[in-house]
Amino acid sequence: MHMNNILSNKYRPVVNVTMAFSGGQTEAPHKAHADDVGYDVTAASVKYSEEKQISNRVGHEGEVIPCYVVVDTGIHLQPECANFYIKAVPNSRMSKPPFILGNSVGTIDPNYTGPIKLVFNVLSWATMQDLEEYFQEGNVVAQLIMSPAINMNIAPGTLKSTDRGAGGFGSTAK
Repeated sequence: MHMNNILSNKYRPVVNVTMAFSGGQTEAPHKAHADDVGYDVTAASVKYSEEKQISNRVGHEGEVIPCYVVVDTGIHLQPECANFYIKAVPNSRMSKPPFILGNSVGTIDPNYTGPIKLVFNVLSWATMQDLEEYFQEGNVVAQLIMSPAINMNIAPGTLKSTDRGAGGFGSTAK
């Protein structure tokens, strides 16, 4: 399946990516708009964890819900060039429901050929209704972004002095 909209922005480099499907997936990653950076991906299958927690949402207190959800997109991607990798990130739709992508950003190495799977942590104020509404086969669950892979040459040495120094975690807001 060829996606014509990837070539729409003549100022962005294009990396050819081979794609395969599994798990009944038939929908390729796609952009909502030609100039978007992220490619939406949909769920091919959804599995709830065996581990459970208790919801504390008003009206649902005491409801037993999974701790996490594993979503298999059924999409396998392989960039033609090892100088690029793919990131799986939450899309803006994820700002509303009580779930977070387990590792914030999933890194898909260029030599990984398995299906892209996502693990979502379920927050304690979720309900089963929330889970069943959001995590359905065919629903958009994340977006994929192609990024350059840059190697670091790490060597021992002495760090140079800077204005900031070792200040972190809000030190610049004082």
